[in-house]
Amino acid sequence: MWDLRRRDIADIDRRMLELLSKRSALLVKEGSWRKSARKTRTDPALEKSLWQTWSAAGRDLGLDPDLLRKFFALAGCFGHESARPERRAAGPYVLKPRRAPADLRLPGPRALRASRMCLALAAAAGRPLRLDPIVLNDPLVELIKALNQAGAGLSWKGQTALSAAGPGLDFDAKLIFSGDDPLNLYLLTALALAGAGTCKLTGGPSLKLMDLAAVSEVLVRLGARLAALNPHTPGLPARLEFGADKEPEVRLGPDTPLDLGPALALAAWSYPAGLALIFDPQGPHREALAEAVLALNLCGVECVLQPGRCAVPPARPAVPARIDPPLDPALCAYLLALPAFARGRAALTGRWDPNLPLSRAVASGLNGLGLDLKITDSEVSSKARDLPKEAEISFGVRPETFPLALALCLAVAARGGRARAAAPGDVQARDLGLEMLERLGADFETSEGLVVVRPSKLSWQDSWASPGPFFSLALALISYLGPGIAIDNPHGLTSYWPGFWPLYNSLPTGLPRPRQQQEAAGHDPKPGRRVRVRKD
Repeated sequence: MWDLRRRDIADIDRRMLELLSKRSALLVKEGSWRKSARKTRTDPALEKSLWQTWSAAGRDLGLDPDLLRKFFALAGCFGHESARPERRAAGPYVLKPRRAPADLRLPGPRALRASRMCLALAAAAGRPLRLDPIVLNDPLVELIKALNQAGAGLSWKGQTALSAAGPGLDFDAKLIFSGDDPLNLYLLTALALAGAGTCKLTGGPSLKLMDLAAVSEVLVRLGARLAALNPHTPGLPARLEFGADKEPEVRLGPDTPLDLGPALALAAWSYPAGLALIFDPQGPHREALAEAVLALNLCGVECVLQPGRCAVPPARPAVPARIDPPLDPALCAYLLALPAFARGRAALTGRWDPNLPLSRAVASGLNGLGLDLKITDSEVSSKARDLPKEAEISFGVRPETFPLALALCLAVAARGGRARAAAPGDVQARDLGLEMLERLGADFETSEGLVVVRPSKLSWQDSWASPGPFFSLALALISYLGPGIAIDNPHGLTSYWPGFWPLYNSLPTGLPRPRQQQEAAGHDPKPGRRVRVRKD
C-alpha cells in the first residue's frame, strides 16, 4: 500500500515540476519583449495579478498564507533563473581526469573576496587603482557594475580591474542592482552609510529570499534602516534609509550574517568616528574579518584584528597605484591537495599570506595529512607522500573547505585507512557534505562533531546538482578515486572560478594544449582545414 502511495506522490511531484517548468518558460518569454535592463524581473503588474490568483486559490484550499507567499516567491525565482539560457547545461558533465601524476606549476588564483574589497574601497575613496592579476568572476563583475551605478569609475579587462580617480560614491536616490552575492549587497550597504539619503537595492533570486531581519538589527545602531519592499519576499528589493548618528561600537552576534562584519569593517574608515566591531573570539566572525583587515591594510588603512575586537579608525586611505592580491587560500587548497589523489606535485606562484587564519589552517591541515608543503615569498607547493592510515582532517570553521576535508578523507579511505573530518558549524554545509558522501556510496558515520570515513568501494549513479562551487571542486578531486562522477551544473563553478574547468581538462600540467592556445591567439580552430603549398 505504501509503495502505491509513494508512486502516486512521486507522479504528482513530477507533474507539478513540469508545470513549474512551463510557468518559468512563459515568464522568460514575457520578459524578453520588454526593454528593461533587468529582463529577469517579472512585470510588477503581472506579478500582482498572479499573486491575487494564488491568494484566492490558497484561501479556497485552506493553505497557510505565509508558506504560500514564500512558495510564490520561489516559483518566481525559477522564472528569473531560467532567463539565462547560456547557463543551461546541454547534459550532465562527466568528470574524467587524466590518470597521470600531477605536474602543476601555474599562477595561483588570487584572493577573491579581498580583491572585491580592495576595488570597492578604492572606488569609495575615489582613488586610482590597478588590481592585477585577479580572478574575474561573476560576483566581481556584478560589484563593478553596482558601484558604477553609485558613481564609481571602475572597469576590467582580462585579469585586470581598474579604478579611476573620482569624487567617490553617492547612493542617494539611486537604484542599485547588487547581483546575486550577499557580500556585494553588504558592501554596497556599508559604503552607503558614509552619506545621507535613501536608495533602493535590488538583486538576484537568492537575495530576494534572504531574511533581512538580522541585517536590519545591526544597521539600526548605525543610523540606517533597511526594509523589504515586496510583500511576497523577505529580501530584496529593499529600501535603505541612512544618515542618522552611528554608535561607535557594534556587536556581531551568532545570528549576524558572516559577510556583514567584513563589509562594515571595510567601510568604517569613511564613518565620522570609525567603528569597532565586537565578536566572539572563538566564533566564525574572526576569520571573515581577517579578509577585511587584509584589504584595509593593502589599501593603506591601518587596522589590527584583536581577539574579539576589530577597530577601524576614521582615515583617508593611501591606496597604492597597483595591488597584486595574495593567493586565495580556499581555492589554492583544492589545487594543493591534488597530489593526494593524483600523486606528483602542484606549485602555485603568488604570495601566500600566513596572517590569514584560513591560510594557516590550510597549511596545517595539508602538512598534517602527509603532503610535503613548502611556502616561499613567491610560491607555495605541495608534493605527494604516502597518506597516513589514520588521519583527522580539519581546515577550521569555514564551510568552503569542508568538502575538501571530506574528499581527503575518501583519499585516505581509498588506501585502506580511516579518516575523520571536523564538521563545520554551518548545519546546511554539513548536511550537504553528508549527502555527497551518500551519493558516493561511502561508508561513514557522524559522532561528536566529526564525520568518520572508513574504507569502502565508491560508486556513482546518474548525475547530481552540485550545491555550490566548492562541492564541484571536491568532486573533481574525488573523480580520481571513482570514475563516472557527473554533475548537472558545472556552470556554478565557472561563474565563481572561470579558469578551473580548462585547468582540470588540461591536467596533469594544467597548461593549455596547442589547440586551446591557437583558439586563444585567434587562429581558426576548424578541423580538417588544408593549405596547399605550390612549389615554384
